[in-house]
Amino acid sequence: MGTILLRLTHRATLFELITLTRDAPQLRFDFPGAILPSPAVFLWEERELHVIAVSVIGFLYRFVLPLQRGAQLWHPSKYWFRQYDIQNMRSDMEGLGHIVLF
Repeated sequence: MGTILLRLTHRATLFELITLTRDAPQLRFDFPGAILPSPAVFLWEERELHVIAVSVIGFLYRFVLPLQRGAQLWHPSKYWFRQYDIQNMRSDMEGLGHIVLF
């Protein structure tokens, strides 16, 4: 699949995915609140790229990007995401968010 760069910019409210080794457009997602450091990125059966991020305002975001074989790794309009409200999250949340997948 190659190398993928995930970075947070604009005070961690802008989330970017960039492939360094394949042809694909850069993907950008703008959030209403800052994303905690270290979002999770993993490959699911070489068919989907999953990204999980937690915001300081109490939401968990899950993005799924279908991967394509051939010239372009992903298509910028073919993805889906879900937003989950985290109950009882402290308002002063800082630091790393740890994602456990099972």
